[in-house]
Amino acid sequence: MRPESLRRGALAAALLVPLGLLHAFVLAEICIAIVDVLFLVCMAQRRDIAWARQPWFVLALIWWAWLLLCSTPLPFATFGSAGWVMGFVQAFVVLRLLVFTVALQTWLLVTPRTQKAAWLALALCGLWIGVESWQQYLTGTNIFG
Repeated sequence: MRPESLRRGALAAALLVPLGLLHAFVLAEICIAIVDVLFLVCMAQRRDIAWARQPWFVLALIWWAWLLLCSTPLPFATFGSAGWVMGFVQAFVVLRLLVFTVALQTWLLVTPRTQKAAWLALALCGLWIGVESWQQYLTGTNIFG
């Protein structure tokens, strides 16, 4: 695929994330995964790893490694406990948020037009939250009852 078509698809997915975080968490997770995969595919096609050398990203990877270390299941501690394993899995998938953030910073929100689109998506979500709050305050119920 061409890099520009990858970028357009990823931008559409990224703009759905705020809406997904409001009412459809699975949609937000799917959109984050789409952005991550398309970003990594595009960067692999261009053989560009400059984004991975940013100081904040390197520091975030060190923090992520520490998080993994602290969440590593220990075989001698409560053998068979699913909590340890799930904690490690949850720590492992935190990487998706770091990649999503770097994709937004270095690939998607790099032009004033895309920044304005992201701002508009966030503003609409903020407006929605405000309207929902006032509706619930005035009527005792929100739009979903």
